[in-house]
Amino acid sequence: MTFDETVRRRRTIRAYDPARTIDPAVVEQIVRTGLRTPSAGNTCAVTLSVLTGHAVDRFWQLTAADTDNAWLRGMRGAPVLVLVWTSREAYLPRYSEPSAPWWWVDAGMVVQNLLLAATDAGLDSAFVGVPPQAQAAVASSYGDADSQSVGMVALGHRLADHRPRPPRRASRPALERIRRYDS
Repeated sequence: MTFDETVRRRRTIRAYDPARTIDPAVVEQIVRTGLRTPSAGNTCAVTLSVLTGHAVDRFWQLTAADTDNAWLRGMRGAPVLVLVWTSREAYLPRYSEPSAPWWWVDAGMVVQNLLLAATDAGLDSAFVGVPPQAQAAVASSYGDADSQSVGMVALGHRLADHRPRPPRRASRPALERIRRYDS
């Protein structure tokens, strides 16, 4: 699959088949590819926590213990969750007065790479935030004291009958979003 095909095929999938596992070598390739991004000042402060098995169950216990809905039932089927963390403090030695929040920019690039690497590997994925009220508990279990939660990337195989929902609103056409200048 070409890069263009990978980008065009990527969809956010919210219902995973819990009976289908992922080869750990594929997960390793995805997370390593995810980290191969530019990093402001070569800081490399984005870290990943890869959850499988009981750690996946624990994540959902920490973030949605008393909740049951179709979205959560679908998401809970993902066999692998990748938590993405970033650290503002890691950038301060190089950028004592940051002109932009490079830690968030760098994290966004890592998330995009994770999503595209999953698609390239034939997997489905979704990026979602960690609920604010659960971030401290998730960080205590899977992060570190100097990092902020960026969100979570779910990896798996979609349920056979799951189709991504169409967008609720039309996206702006590319021609409206691209400006060209010649001088």
